[in-house]
Amino acid sequence: MKLQRFSLLIAVAGALIFTAAFAPTANAFVVVVYNFEDGTVGGGPDFTTTGDVGTQAGPLTTMTTDYNLSDISTVQPTVPLDNVAPGDLDPNLLAIQLSHAKTNEGSCFQFTVNTFNLTQMSLSFAYNNNGNGFTTATFQYKVNNGVDTFHTISTSTLTTGGNFVATSDTVPMAAENQASVTFQICFTGGTSNGNNIQTVIDNIRLDAAPEPATVMSGLLSACGLCWVQRRRLIRLVRLRRT
Repeated sequence: MKLQRFSLLIAVAGALIFTAAFAPTANAFVVVVYNFEDGTVGGGPDFTTTGDVGTQAGPLTTMTTDYNLSDISTVQPTVPLDNVAPGDLDPNLLAIQLSHAKTNEGSCFQFTVNTFNLTQMSLSFAYNNNGNGFTTATFQYKVNNGVDTFHTISTSTLTTGGNFVATSDTVPMAAENQASVTFQICFTGGTSNGNNIQTVIDNIRLDAAPEPATVMSGLLSACGLCWVQRRRLIRLVRLRRT
């Protein structure tokens, strides 16, 4: 009888570990998202993270930029938006417009988060280009340890016209498990100094998954619960056999 109980518990634990091993992205979540929905059309940008989607870093973070704030305005696009965060309860109607692209060449948008216990991170945003908007967006990160400098993750080509398009890339492992990491997206290639709608961006996101150690801790807790409830499990098996 003891052998049967032990075998049952081993089988349950094995099934849990097997499930985690072959479904590593099931626990992926949004670390931080800027959807700009708390702004008003024609007004300045809202650079705070949305409270509708949980943040790993604790207090809500605020995005900063060296882009001229007078050249950024909140707009309500007439084309469908993209890169909406799962679980975001906001209506996702607003975005921010970047004008005077030539004057703001090389300007960046950045935010800082705690990346402890995070892995498989990705940085993304949605954009729509009109006229003489920016042609490239560069993803970068920096570990805030006092000596690090910004490292380029990748550079994306921004197409012109059509609906919103989402662009993203995987964050290097060097940015994982750090007390403070700054991510930024820099824009280049703009040729217009007009007030017309040029590049519009929305839903800047950092996504991640818990590191394996965190997942395994949860599995061990589940196994412990199974051990505590072993009599009920065995009784359930007996009922099914009869």
